[in-house]
Amino acid sequence: MNHGVFCGHDLSKCKRKILILGESHHDNSAQLGEKVGYTTESVVLDYLAAKRGKQKTERSWCFFTKIAHAFDASLRTEQLIDFWNHVCFGNYLDVNCDVKQGYAKRYLEGANGANRKRLNEALFQFVNGESDGSPDGIDIIVCVSDLVYRNLPSGGESASWHFLTDNHRNKISHCVYKANISYALDTQLRQDLEVYAISHPSGFGFRPQVYNAVLNGFLNLQ
Repeated sequence: MNHGVFCGHDLSKCKRKILILGESHHDNSAQLGEKVGYTTESVVLDYLAAKRGKQKTERSWCFFTKIAHAFDASLRTEQLIDFWNHVCFGNYLDVNCDVKQGYAKRYLEGANGANRKRLNEALFQFVNGESDGSPDGIDIIVCVSDLVYRNLPSGGESASWHFLTDNHRNKISHCVYKANISYALDTQLRQDLEVYAISHPSGFGFRPQVYNAVLNGFLNLQ
């Protein structure tokens, strides 16, 4: 995972801890494959500052609003801030990638699978609470990239994608990784882990409200 994962300051209050898992950072000032100079946390904090009116809003930050609305489409400004204070957000890849996923795909396929294995080791260690800044156990991952979902360890008890709209632009999938199973990794999970995957929020035709039927209720923000 990219360094500096964002963890909301109210995460400890949640019965089930959720990690929302993005794909990668896109930094035009860095070469593809280089480490990104800024943290994932800093990006989310900039978004929250904009929502509080303390910083100029950037169009790209609607990505975070759409994710929150996939859980509850009724959330407004203060509730959006509250939502992010109850979850973690991290990026799966820890190197700079292009927007169209070409480099990310090549990187994950490269080094005879070693890159993918290294990233999955780091993810499972974070889920277990074994890495710096990680909470004490993640219960649910929601991937916002099908590329990430497809590259998670093989062997999870999974179901096929389910389309939620007629245009097939909004889909969801779900799998479970069991504790104390290797999944071809050195790191074994300490507890069962549920993983969901939704379509990319920046994709054309993404409708966050259709995911509410599945994701609503994961967090109780009342």
